[in-house]
Amino acid sequence: MPASCPDGAEAALNELHAYQAEVDAEPSYAGQVEAAQRLWDKKRKNRPIAVAREMLLRMCPSSRYCMFCEDSRGSDVEHFRPKALYPELVFAWANFLYACSLCNPPKSSRFTVIRPDGTILDVTRKQGAPVMAPEPGEALLIDPRHEDPLELMHLDLSTGRFDARHEAGIARERALYTVGLLGLNEREYLCHARQDAFEANESLLRDIGALRRAGRPQAEIARKVDALRRHPHRTVWDEMKRQREKVPKLGALFGAVPEALGW
Repeated sequence: MPASCPDGAEAALNELHAYQAEVDAEPSYAGQVEAAQRLWDKKRKNRPIAVAREMLLRMCPSSRYCMFCEDSRGSDVEHFRPKALYPELVFAWANFLYACSLCNPPKSSRFTVIRPDGTILDVTRKQGAPVMAPEPGEALLIDPRHEDPLELMHLDLSTGRFDARHEAGIARERALYTVGLLGLNEREYLCHARQDAFEANESLLRDIGALRRAGRPQAEIARKVDALRRHPHRTVWDEMKRQREKVPKLGALFGAVPEALGW
């Protein structure tokens, strides 16, 4: 559970386990898939899901924005591994994330795995196909709740576009798949928003340094810090910190406010 949990979090998680047990009690995989959809539709407005939603909101990178694009406001609790394929995870807290209505549709029930032998397989169930369990494997899609996307992706701060950080291998495939599936570069407004976030973060960091040098009240400085922390596109800020030694102006800004590296 997050360090800061809403009241009733432990009880809510226990209820989610009970919901999951109902699904798991079905003797067949097809029965579990049907039960997962039926129970999710029935229970999603109940208090345990509402509490899970609040817990996810507190984990969102910036002011409750989507965990995938970091731009649009999240709209609902979604499943990282689709419930149509993984009914055993339909009520699993670790499988929940907060996504917006623009990122969720292209993901939907699509899912691709990395087989144990390193090959890649799309396990999305086609319409009318037999309801069978997918082959096992690790997710090709980056999970923003449990992974740091910047370990696999590079953000060009000048263009606002993502690229793979690695030149070859599964790490590169995961980055390119995630960017392509979610349209993180194809949606031009996201690239523009990241450029705007870069400029805003630079300006705020410059202002904070100037206020400190001028001996301004701590409350005035704190307002600027809070504004920076609330800004969408947390990845832009993290990339700025990562590139500070390569970009002289960023090195100077962080050098003037070294504590910002911990924000």
